[in-house]
Amino acid sequence: MRIYKRRGSRNYWYEFIFDGRRIQESSRLPNKIAAQRAAEIRRAQLAEGRAGIVRKKAAPLFRDFAEQFLETAQLECKPKTYVFYEDRLRQLRPWFGAKRLDEINAPIIREFKESRLKQGLRGTTVNRDLGTLRRMLALAVKDGILQSSPFFARQIEFLPENGCERVISVAEEKRYLEAACSLLRDLAIIMLEMGLRPEEVFELHSRYVNLEARPPYVHIPEGKSPKARRDVPITAKAMQVFHARVARCDAREPRDAQWEAYSQKRGRQFTNRRSFNKATVAELKAELNRVGVSDQEIEDARKQLRERGRGYLFPQRVGTGSDYERAMNDLHHAHERALKASGIEPRFRLYDLRHTYGTRAIEAGMNPLTLAKLMGHADLKTTQRYVHLSKQHLGEAQKRIEEFRATLEIADAEQSAASLSESRQTAAAQWKN
Repeated sequence: MRIYKRRGSRNYWYEFIFDGRRIQESSRLPNKIAAQRAAEIRRAQLAEGRAGIVRKKAAPLFRDFAEQFLETAQLECKPKTYVFYEDRLRQLRPWFGAKRLDEINAPIIREFKESRLKQGLRGTTVNRDLGTLRRMLALAVKDGILQSSPFFARQIEFLPENGCERVISVAEEKRYLEAACSLLRDLAIIMLEMGLRPEEVFELHSRYVNLEARPPYVHIPEGKSPKARRDVPITAKAMQVFHARVARCDAREPRDAQWEAYSQKRGRQFTNRRSFNKATVAELKAELNRVGVSDQEIEDARKQLRERGRGYLFPQRVGTGSDYERAMNDLHHAHERALKASGIEPRFRLYDLRHTYGTRAIEAGMNPLTLAKLMGHADLKTTQRYVHLSKQHLGEAQKRIEEFRATLEIADAEQSAASLSESRQTAAAQWKN
């Protein structure tokens, strides 16, 4: 082995023969002793490679791999799911951030779970953290970074969750709908009548509504799971809402077509839709005349909008108008105001309207397989978890069991009486003989 310096170089080079080949490389070190050590390490690496020994690469830190996990989630998951993972990782980083992935074992995860519970958090919240960690470690196994995960061996137990059995009554439904604004009322009626998820109602587009079919139905193109893709028949009560919403999409608000024609012009005063919608009628008319938007251009824009599929039934609010090319995504504040105005106690979530639909469907005699198809569930376990039977319905079921048992007892008593009578007749006949 030879250690030397090349002319003009401040670092030492090493040279040796290995397996009949001449190895000549820079050590990238200015110290000769350190360069000698680097050459020995390089020779050892070559020997290990020839013997089939693969040096194990150090596992990445949790905080570094979390960024890779989010990049994957952004490509494979929906935006809402990506935001969820991003939020959960903010809770996981302080605890696991400085640890390497192969250092995260069952005892450490259990310590994290206990610490979260000591903070007064609910089991549901802790389970969401654990679920994100499980998904992240599963990705590390898939990429070959880890051999296994503590979750694979069932070393980590998720906490029991208190199922939400909140099903609203018909009286509560009436009070809620009376207190709700028109937008929330329409959404609530669709959820109660058809069992759609809130986000599925928000994403309803006029191109997926088939009012002329028999029976009329809406097509859900995608959702929470592959089974969420389905056709859902429209009930008579929901039909009124759909007719009104579709008619509004057909008419389109005047400013939709105006904005469509105006946005093609140069030198615009209003650079975005929000400022355009906030303008008064007089300001808008003057601006359209200034940039040269004609009535024919507005009419052509209206036709183009209709050809593109009219728009979303629940469009995004923009200023004082609506953008039918974008769907709204939240009615939480309107829901809270309706609950407060109606005085309903205990309060319920918007999603509980879907629970109510499922419960009423079972009480009406619908079989679980049909309900799972209508609600877009992947399997019957999910259907059973969503459907919480009312106390009255359970009491009626118990009463039917009592009645059936009474029938059995009566039949048994009649059979015993008949057997006793027959025995007495036989005994009397024998005594006569």
